[in-house]
Amino acid sequence: MQLLFSRRTFGVLIALFMTAEVSAQDIDPQLILASKDIDYERLKQHVFVMASDSLEGRMTGAAGQKKAAHYIANNFEASGLLPAFHETGAPSPFFQRFSLVSGRLSAAELRIGDKTLQYSQDFCMVTLALPPAHLEAVVQDNNEPLESAFTQQDNPTTMVLRPSEAVLNAYTAADYFQEVLSKAMRSGSKLVLIVPSSEALFQRLSAKNTLGRKFDKIWADTCAIVLISPQKSTQILFKGASANFKTKTQISKHYQTENVGAWLPGQDTTQTVVITAHYDHLGKHKNGKIYYGADDNGSGVAGLLEMAHNFGKCYKNGQRWHKNILFLAVSAEEIGLIGSAYYTDYAPRFPLKETMLNINTDMIGREDPASPRDMRYVSTVGSDWLSSELHAALIGINAALTKLRLDLTYNDVQHPEQFFFRSDQYNFAKYMIPVIFFTSPDHPDYHKLTDTPDKIDISRVQAVTQLMFGLVWHISLKENALKIDQKKY
Repeated sequence: MQLLFSRRTFGVLIALFMTAEVSAQDIDPQLILASKDIDYERLKQHVFVMASDSLEGRMTGAAGQKKAAHYIANNFEASGLLPAFHETGAPSPFFQRFSLVSGRLSAAELRIGDKTLQYSQDFCMVTLALPPAHLEAVVQDNNEPLESAFTQQDNPTTMVLRPSEAVLNAYTAADYFQEVLSKAMRSGSKLVLIVPSSEALFQRLSAKNTLGRKFDKIWADTCAIVLISPQKSTQILFKGASANFKTKTQISKHYQTENVGAWLPGQDTTQTVVITAHYDHLGKHKNGKIYYGADDNGSGVAGLLEMAHNFGKCYKNGQRWHKNILFLAVSAEEIGLIGSAYYTDYAPRFPLKETMLNINTDMIGREDPASPRDMRYVSTVGSDWLSSELHAALIGINAALTKLRLDLTYNDVQHPEQFFFRSDQYNFAKYMIPVIFFTSPDHPDYHKLTDTPDKIDISRVQAVTQLMFGLVWHISLKENALKIDQKKY
């Protein structure tokens, strides 16, 4: 999971299974039997492999990450799943490759009309266009909501957005900018100017986006997003004004990484459920020691692989589901949710409009030290943010299979940790796809060299995997899409 704060506060645990809304009669008896085959020893093996010395912390683009990708692909194949991508020239038909670039922003120049703006004082960049851009465009000031602000552009228009304080407060800033970037690139816009609601907010964001800062980006990003001082904007921004924008970057590294995907076809191949877990981590410390990432996210990958094994076995034995099921291990999460963004923004294997659900798992192997020892639980986020039907299914499946206590502490829209926006489920949710994020509060070893496999509670991973397995099975059996009846973000 991406780092926001160093610790999370353990909240009230809600025993939701006591108020289940999906009755036992609604649950497939075969699901009850199949869930019992989620295997402790296989989960343990996967955790210890993912957090082994040979994978060297699985840093995006490094040799250890490549080894992890092959390990995941080999397990998908052994489970009888179909390769998801079949890319020409790829080492495996399970790989979805994409290119990244690392470097530093060394200079940026923005001129609107006859006014040349000063970096930091008048404007700052929050995303780069690559390759480095020289854009000439026309300003189109737009007060529409983000959902309707962008239309297909025949020319490289400069779009101006003026999000309210409430809108910006509903996101982490990085996630708002990522959503703007996704919509802008799809519309053909090359430059987006965002005017924050106050000068204080501009100054705060500008301080984080200085010249010389390091970046890791998808090489295919073709739109730049720039923040403009509200004070300056009143003097320069008007419809029809010319905009001239240049950047210079120092590129230190081009490299490639890959998502790893496999699937099982449903009886209706126009509907898909996607299960995700990121498999990258932090690599090595400068002293040469390994960030093992056993919980983050060896535990989630273990759950993904075990679900793939059991679904594959059931499929081989004749079981069928109405919806496709896609198993997707994503890379580059630790450097900005990039692997899942590549899948949703650039190259979805199945159309996003036909993607019914995303289940994401990240850090499910440890208990919070402050939690009571007799309470087995999992933190869930997002189940009721779009669909009350999904939330009811979570409660009912939990009651039937695992009877875990569901911790909703981080499901609060106003919670300062903002878990909803901090792992890969967000890149599905921004397209109005219902999601559930399965995780747990931080522990003292989070993003430390001491996140080692011997500390993982495999029985906890087993229980959470059973719950996720059951929920995917239940939703995938249904003919209808989940009803979207609310939006909390």
